[in-house]
Amino acid sequence: MKAGCLFVLLVLVLVAAGLGLLVVLPRATPAPQPEPSPTPLPDTYRDWVGSLNRFRRYETQDSYRVTYAFIDHMGRSHEVTCAISQADYRRETSSYGYGKEAVDAGSRAPLQRWTDGELRARGFQSEVEIAVKGAYSGYHWGWELPGAMDAGERERRKREIEAFLKWYDAAFDEQSIAMRAALVREQGFRLENNVLHIDYTAIAERAEPDLEDCSRALERAGPGYTRRQQLGLFLAFLQEIRYEVPPDVVDGRESFGLYVPAEVVVNDHGDCDSKSATFASLWLRLGTPVILISIPKHMLVGVEVKPGPREAFVRIGNRYFVLCEVAGPAKLHPGERALSGSFEYMLLEPKA
Repeated sequence: MKAGCLFVLLVLVLVAAGLGLLVVLPRATPAPQPEPSPTPLPDTYRDWVGSLNRFRRYETQDSYRVTYAFIDHMGRSHEVTCAISQADYRRETSSYGYGKEAVDAGSRAPLQRWTDGELRARGFQSEVEIAVKGAYSGYHWGWELPGAMDAGERERRKREIEAFLKWYDAAFDEQSIAMRAALVREQGFRLENNVLHIDYTAIAERAEPDLEDCSRALERAGPGYTRRQQLGLFLAFLQEIRYEVPPDVVDGRESFGLYVPAEVVVNDHGDCDSKSATFASLWLRLGTPVILISIPKHMLVGVEVKPGPREAFVRIGNRYFVLCEVAGPAKLHPGERALSGSFEYMLLEPKA
């Protein structure tokens, strides 16, 4: 019996082999295994990273689309594309720049209205004539008393007019300074002690909505990035933008050596303060404060994040701002550039 069964089994195996059949033995189903966790990106910056320095731009009907390829300070490569409205670009670039003639022309009518009001308030409108030329150019004046007036009245009136003109001369200077301050603010400047300064905070804040698409594109380029890692990404993006010192005069207006943020991103160029203001415009949307640090002939950025080991920072009250060198082309990571001596800073807080 056993020998017969063995013979039958051999015949079946040989027949199966001859027909090319494959007999598969059942196996146990393996137990499910957890997916391996991705290796977390270190929260520290590399000592050195390279650059890609690639830029492309093309125009649509109503916007500029720009693409930048760069390497962040964790060593990762990115290609980021975003759009800036042509209308926003024109508004930024055309509104910035100091023009003395424009201030003179813009101040003429308001100063004349103020002058006419003061003349009416004192009853001099028929005797004194003042023609305002502008906040810088000053004014012309003249006066004449009616012929039918006795000597005593004429002398009294003369003294009143002379006293008014003396007061008006000082008051006109005050009004002119206030008018110049208001008008240069519209051009991107502030007036302090009758000296012009670039109003970096206003320029950065005005440009923030114009660069929103670019800020979002940069944020999407680092999914899961911590705030410190985002800082390494945003900083590297600015550093790889081509370094270029702006001309002193653009379209007949004095630039004071600044490109506005839309100009920096659309045309891939900027110097230290141009890139610093642009960084602030891009970064503020993330909700973290930033400071622009002015030192002689240079500007740095400070970002309120926790400093890493051996990273340079400045302390303002109980707040710590990691120092960032945005100018490029050197790829200094956040906190690599130290600061010594006195400095001035401008704080930009995110909008609520």
